[in-house]
Amino acid sequence: MKHFFLFLILVVPFCTVASASERSNTVLIRPGEVIYARFTQKGIKLKLVSATKEKNDEAQLVVTMDPADPEKKAGTPFKIVSKFTRDLNYRLEVRDSKNTFALPIVTGRVVAEKMAVDKLPPFVAEVALYGFELEK
Repeated sequence: MKHFFLFLILVVPFCTVASASERSNTVLIRPGEVIYARFTQKGIKLKLVSATKEKNDEAQLVVTMDPADPEKKAGTPFKIVSKFTRDLNYRLEVRDSKNTFALPIVTGRVVAEKMAVDKLPPFVAEVALYGFELEK
């Protein structure tokens, strides 16, 4: 039994590093936040350089998720502003706080140098955006 726990102590740090690297190109946002993201571009692929809550005029993508109004039950307002000169495609995963539901992963699109606005379910705890690509 001692060997098993020793094995766990040695293996667990490597497992957390692996999961962190999987999320290296993901933008996470929660209700009430604004995220400013910058990317490097290689062809049509985009790699996330930074995602911060501090205002950044050089950000190529600004993601806003307003807090939901529980009295109206109208949903959570969600907005993406793209400063890219080509249309942007991405994937969006909606998560709740208790992981009690699973919404399908959605592919989204923002027209070049425009804004996309949508309403998410009112019980959203966070949204993960990833798979950023520019259209040809």
